[in-house]
Amino acid sequence: IQPLNVDFNRQVTLTGYHVNQPIIAGNPIYLTLVWQVEAPIEVDFTVFVQLVNAENNIIVQGDSKPQQGFYRTVYWQPGESVIDSYTLPLPGDTPAANYSIVLGFYEADSGARLQILNEAGEFLNDHVRLPEITLVSR
Repeated sequence: IQPLNVDFNRQVTLTGYHVNQPIIAGNPIYLTLVWQVEAPIEVDFTVFVQLVNAENNIIVQGDSKPQQGFYRTVYWQPGESVIDSYTLPLPGDTPAANYSIVLGFYEADSGARLQILNEAGEFLNDHVRLPEITLVSR
């Protein structure tokens, strides 16, 4: 697990992630996220996970309630860690290149995204971009 410290609106922190390696066209990307619950969450958020190219075009996207809908954010308790896994199917013709995984939370009804804050509580972004990954051809 690669450590991170990404604060989503003082409610949940992304503390780590893991991506399977190597990333090969035609094989799925397996992503594991580790969330630390900081405060009660009253919104039933959906997590979005996108693989984007250098031009920020979405190559593949997977949106889901945490743990495939079995452990929704409204049930998360402060102080607990939640391990959450996602699978992104990659088309076999995906070009070999560097890509980024972009992720965050949104409210399904409104589309409003949960904000990422800095230590002073100021808005930074509405998504996190993980370090680049390299996709290789078959």
